[in-house]
Amino acid sequence: MREELAKETNVRILNIEVLNQALESDLPKVSDAIRLESNSRESADKEISKKATAEIIKLNEALQTERKIRENSEQAIFDMLRDVVKKFKEDIEVERKIR
Repeated sequence: MREELAKETNVRILNIEVLNQALESDLPKVSDAIRLESNSRESADKEISKKATAEIIKLNEALQTERKIRENSEQAIFDMLRDVVKKFKEDIEVERKIR
């Protein structure tokens, strides 16, 4: 009976050693793989963020350009209307002086 108990103990000790060796060799690999995946995701996130920021800046610049063009057009229309009103007033004055 002691012999069987000793064999069983040796088998269990051997199994524990095999498990410990597997854990010691596999856990660092898994940890490294997780770290690499995390770094890869962070890099991808930074790249996406950088592209999104660049696109937002580009759109903002386009909006500013459109706004400036619109403001210039509105000012040109205002100036033309002011000139037309001024011309009408002058024509009316001339007509009044003639009569």
